[in-house]
Amino acid sequence: MYHDLKHDEETRNIPVIIVTAIAKKDSGPLGRQFKDIMMREAQDISPPDGYIEKPVNADSLIRLVHHVLS
Repeated sequence: MYHDLKHDEETRNIPVIIVTAIAKKDSGPLGRQFKDIMMREAQDISPPDGYIEKPVNADSLIRLVHHVLS
């Protein structure tokens, strides 16, 4: 979905914050796949604007949203 969103001319500038249960330090297959998405700077689309792990702390999420939108 992220790939499709960023490749569509009408939606590519919408800020994206990924909320996931996959930890950044996860070394399993899902962790590696997620790191591939987060490291898209060298690829054809920009990386997500933010990332937050579940369970989500409401204050942290609000700060992140403010940061992304400012």
